[in-house]
Amino acid sequence: MPLLASQGFTVRTVDLPSSGSLVGLDADVKVVRESLAEHATPTLVVGHSYGGVVISEACAGVRNVVGLAYLCAFVLDKGESLSMFLQPLPPWMEIDEAVGVGRVLAPEQVFYADVEPAIAARAVARLGFQSLACLGGVLTAAAWRELPSSYLLCEEDQALPVPAQEAMSARTNLVERLA
Repeated sequence: MPLLASQGFTVRTVDLPSSGSLVGLDADVKVVRESLAEHATPTLVVGHSYGGVVISEACAGVRNVVGLAYLCAFVLDKGESLSMFLQPLPPWMEIDEAVGVGRVLAPEQVFYADVEPAIAARAVARLGFQSLACLGGVLTAAAWRELPSSYLLCEEDQALPVPAQEAMSARTNLVERLA
């Protein structure tokens, strides 16, 4: 984000409420839509991982969104849910159905394998559990169908396998590949 800001872009982030609570996709979509409404300037919305699901739903029909960028993210269509793509569960994920949450095992290796250790440690310290309600949230819209969209495929990502990224990225207008 500092690189974008240094080039004159205004960068805003939102914390998705499903991280660290038991709410689902609808709550995450609401937060993104509220942020977009507060800043009515032309906006490129970026979603990473599960964030791709959120932006696909949240940006549909929002006038100031000029495009979507999926960063190693899930690009779902109307009627699909994340649970359809996580069967079987990845080996790095632990589910506690009694509580309704999922946790990442060894996030240092899964999410931050190529990140400087001090930066990775700060990021891991911010991680919480993820609500399982997110997995079952079914999209009622797919903004990538109406907006220009791009996908940054990360070939060495430890969480989302390249074949899955390739399948989802085919739904976007432009695909770029990085290690």
